[in-house]
Amino acid sequence: MNLHLQIITHDRSLNFDIMGVSELSPGTRVSIPGNAELIQGEMIMRKALGLPEPIKLILSFGTGVASSIVANHLYSKLKGRAKSIRIDRVEVELEKGSIKKVIEEHIESHGSD
Repeated sequence: MNLHLQIITHDRSLNFDIMGVSELSPGTRVSIPGNAELIQGEMIMRKALGLPEPIKLILSFGTGVASSIVANHLYSKLKGRAKSIRIDRVEVELEKGSIKKVIEEHIESHGSD
């Protein structure tokens, strides 16, 4: 199962910190706590100062995902650094509980596809 994430931030190092790597390119994959994986999506770099940058990621997981652990991991990376997050094109509050709820709803609605 995949969830598409779009994170808006002014922090140019956030993408590297979320992924935990020093070099990024579309398709870069990293495992994260909770039995899930983040995949780097399209990369859009803004050259103008002051404009927020969109970070596009895919959260990939199976039925054995620990949604609470994944939500905690994402929230710990984003808190205080992200302006907003969209999950599957829906803006979600930057709170652990809200992120966890979206992951759990996706699991319930998509079953084991």
